[in-house]
Amino acid sequence: MNSSSSANTQPSATSGPQRVKQFFKGVVVIFFAALLAVLVWFGFAQWQHYSRVLVDWGSRLDHVQQSISEHTRKNAKLAADMQVQSERYRSLIQRTAELEVRADTQAQRLIETAGSSRTDLLLAEGAYLARLASQRLYIERGTKNALALMMSIDTIFMALDHSQFLSVREALAADISRLKMVEETDIDGVFMALKVLSDQVQELEGWPSPTTREMQDQEPIQATVQSGKPSMLNATPSVLAAVSEKFFSLIRIERRNTSLPLLLDRRQELQARSAISGLVLQAQTALLLQQEGIYRTSLLEAAKAVQTFFSLNPIAQKLSQELSELARVSVVQNLPSLDRSRNAIDEVLMLRRQRSTVSEIEQ
Repeated sequence: MNSSSSANTQPSATSGPQRVKQFFKGVVVIFFAALLAVLVWFGFAQWQHYSRVLVDWGSRLDHVQQSISEHTRKNAKLAADMQVQSERYRSLIQRTAELEVRADTQAQRLIETAGSSRTDLLLAEGAYLARLASQRLYIERGTKNALALMMSIDTIFMALDHSQFLSVREALAADISRLKMVEETDIDGVFMALKVLSDQVQELEGWPSPTTREMQDQEPIQATVQSGKPSMLNATPSVLAAVSEKFFSLIRIERRNTSLPLLLDRRQELQARSAISGLVLQAQTALLLQQEGIYRTSLLEAAKAVQTFFSLNPIAQKLSQELSELARVSVVQNLPSLDRSRNAIDEVLMLRRQRSTVSEIEQ
C-alpha cells in the first residue's frame, strides 16, 4: 500500500515542473513571435515612411532644380539687360562728352566773335566766300557764279580800304581776270541739241517719203518728154525713124563716181538707228564728263553712219552736217585756280590772330 502510493505521488510531482517549463517555453515562444511581428511591422512601417520621404524629397529636388534653372534664365536675361543698359550709358556719356566739346567750341567762337571787330568779321566772310567760289567753280564747271562771288569779295576788301589788304586785292584782281578770260561752253545747250538730234535719228528712213520719191521720179520723165517733142515734130515721114528716135530719147545714160547707197530692210534700219542713237548717247555722257576725245569720236562716227545708211534721205544729209558741227565744239574748259586769293585771305587772317594773341599776352 505504501509502495503504491509513493509510486503515484512521484509522477504527479514530476509532471508539475514539466508543465511549468512547457508553459514558460510557450510564453517565451509567444513573446519572441510577438516581438518578431512587432519588429516586422515596425520595419515595414519605417520602410513605407522612408519611401514617402524619398518621394517627397525627390519632388522637392525637382522643384529646386526647376527654380534654379528659372533663376539662371532670369539672371542671364538680367545680365543681357544690364549689358544693354551699360552700352546705352556709355553712348550717353559719349554723346554728353561730344555735346560738351561742341558747347566749348561754340563758347570759344562766341568769345572770339565778341572780342572781334568789324574788320575781323568781314575777313571771315571773305574767306568763306572764297572757299564757296572755289567749290562752285569746280562743281558747276562754270565761271558765272564763281565770278559773282569773287566780285563780292573784292567789294568787301574795297570797303575795308586798308593798305595791309593790298596783296589780297591784287590776288583777287588776278583771279577775276583769269575767270573773265575763260571761254564758257553752253553744256546744257549742246546736251539738248544732241537730244533733239537723237530724236530725229529715230525718225529717219532709208528711203524718202512717197511724195518726195514721186516728185523726183516725175522730173526726169517730164524733161525727157519735153526734149522728145521737137524730135517728133521734125521727124521724117518714116514711122520707123520716128519710133526709134522717140525710144532713144527716153534712154538716159549717167556716170556715177560714187558707190551705190545701201538698201536696208526695216530690221536693218532699226538696228542702224539704234546704233546711231547709242553713239549720240555716248557723246552726251562724254559731254557731261568732259571727255573731249570720246565726245568728238562718237559724233563723227554717228555722222558717218547717217551718211552711210541713210544717204537716200535728204534729211539725213542735214542731220549729218549738224552732228559734224557739234563735234567741233570744245567741251573741256580750262578753269583757273582760286588758291591765290584764298591763300592771301588766310595769311591776313593768321597775321591778325597772331597780333591779337600777342596783345592779350602783353596785357
